[in-house]
Amino acid sequence: DAESTSRTTPSISPILGGRRATPPAYRGFHVITLPSSAVSSVSPCHPTRRRSAVSRRLLSGWIPLATVLLIVPAASADDHEDDGPRNYFEFQSGVSHVPNQTLDGNTGQGSVQPDETGFIVGGAFGRHFTDMLRGELAITYRQGDLDQAGFTSGTQADGKTSLLAVMLNVYADFPLGPVTPWVGFGIGGGSYKIDVYQQTAGAFDVDDEDAVFVYNAMVGAAVPVTEVVTFNVGYRYIAIGGDQDTGALVGGTPSQLDSEFDAHEAMLGVRFAF
Repeated sequence: DAESTSRTTPSISPILGGRRATPPAYRGFHVITLPSSAVSSVSPCHPTRRRSAVSRRLLSGWIPLATVLLIVPAASADDHEDDGPRNYFEFQSGVSHVPNQTLDGNTGQGSVQPDETGFIVGGAFGRHFTDMLRGELAITYRQGDLDQAGFTSGTQADGKTSLLAVMLNVYADFPLGPVTPWVGFGIGGGSYKIDVYQQTAGAFDVDDEDAVFVYNAMVGAAVPVTEVVTFNVGYRYIAIGGDQDTGALVGGTPSQLDSEFDAHEAMLGVRFAF
């Protein structure tokens, strides 16, 4: 047993006179012995120094990363500022001309004629998707007075027509220096109302309001005044889709008439970007 223990356990002599006995190789590992002067000069690693070294390594890695994280958002913000505001609100007003409208019924064909040019007011909220493409949600209202209505031949009448429209419009802008021409098209829905009363022979009376499909096409030009304010001038053609069934009294008899509506409009607008 003693011999087996001596084979498996190397004997290491203590330090005598400043010299250490050289230990044998142990299981494939070679033990390197150092002179006593070297051993005495080695001091244990101080925990504070070790933490300081680790901290320096962490800082050396995190400082460049933090710099990148700060620079990239700043560059993105600068790019966004260079693009300018993307959203806008526009207020519009102008004139709306409604041409003679045809009325078709069982008793024949009649018409309503406008008295004078009507008016239009509206607003829109939109966004520039690119320098040349933008879209908007627009709400407009137009109204015009009527002074003649009837079948076969128009006679004196009082009344008005109106259309409230909610539209989704898409525009193509063409920046040309200080002026930006544009074209647009949109579809939506609205409420069409006609109210006409004729008290002469025939007793023609129309009073009806219906939900309708609406489409419009626009062309115009915008002139930027500042980065925020833009003046806008344009033309719009707007119409309801198809003929509308309209309730009426013709000669005291209830009737259903097919009515139509379209208008030519000139607009002035002020656009505020944000």
